Order: sequence, then C-alpha cells, then structure tokens
Amino acid sequence: MNRPLAFAAALVLTAISVSSACMAGPESPMAFTLQDKPAQERVQLTLMGNGEDGGMMSNSFAESELTGLDVALLRQAGQQPVRFAYIREPGRIDCSGFGGNSVASGHCSFSQNAAFGDFLASRGIGRPTFKQAYELTVTGANRDLVEALAVARTPACAAHRARRLKQLPWDWDDQRRRFGLAAGINDNLSMHD
Repeated sequence: MNRPLAFAAALVLTAISVSSACMAGPESPMAFTLQDKPAQERVQLTLMGNGEDGGMMSNSFAESELTGLDVALLRQAGQQPVRFAYIREPGRIDCSGFGGNSVASGHCSFSQNAAFGDFLASRGIGRPTFKQAYELTVTGANRDLVEALAVARTPACAAHRARRLKQLPWDWDDQRRRFGLAAGINDNLSMHD
C-alpha cells in the first residue's frame, strides 16, 4: 500500500475515532433497532448505549454482514425472535430481540477479541481497553489496516536532525529578514512569549 493511501486511511480512522464520542458505548446490554431496506439488500443497525454518555451509533450494512440474521424472518408479519452478530477482528456484538414487518429491536452485548489485543501489543501499540476494543470493532479496524499504517509511518527524527532544528530562527524579525516577509506579518506572535 502506498504512503498517501495509508495516510488517508489514518485520517479516516482519526475522524471516526473523534466521532466515537457520540457512539453507543460497550456497556452491556445496549439497545438496538434494525430496519430492513430490501430494495438495497441492506439493513440499518442502530445501537444505543445505556451508560452515562448514552451514545448512539447507526450504520447501514449488507444483509450478509450481520452473521445469523434471517432477513426472511425479519420481513414476515408479526413478531418473531431475531438474533445476529456483528463480528470483526477486534470483537463482536451479539444481539437478540424480536422483529417482524422489516423492523426489529432488542439488546446487544459486546465481547472483545483477546487475540487482536495481543496482535496490537506485539506491534507496540498496546492492548485496547474494553471501550477502545468496541470502538475498533464498530469502525472496522483490522490487522491489514494496522500493518499498512505501520509501513507508512514516518521514521522518527534522527538526533542530528533535531540538533539542526535548534538552529532555525524562531524570532519573527529573523524570519522576516531570512524569508523576505513584509513588516507587520505575525508581529503579534512570538515563540518566546
């Protein structure tokens, strides 16, 4: 994978992790709703946390992405038991409830995958907390992504480069003189304040 693509993936994960503050937390049990979208062969899964933050996560999935979901049963009239799991490398979310007429609701629980935590630790990242494992699960993180980010990682700054950084002008007058900037630019900024 080339560096720009890996960098883009890192940016996407960062954006997702920032938005995870609004996600349903992994508290057990979480509530879920499921809405069938037969024309698109997709279902809309919404998870609602029961914890202090009461977060929510909602996403559209291909019917096949929810292991064990019987879509034909979901589409029948009346209420039938519904069970499915959202399984990814960092963990799994198991859900059960009742559904019919293309809508279901119930409760889910999360369990993290210790082997994925071991993998992250072996890469020098550290084992995720329960909540971090949940966030990695719902954002779709996997081993390939971790490897791609590791390959694309910018090398650490060498000591000789760090010494050269100390020689850079941090005074704005010096910078204006060296770079030919007009007077008045950044006059109110200083690294020494």
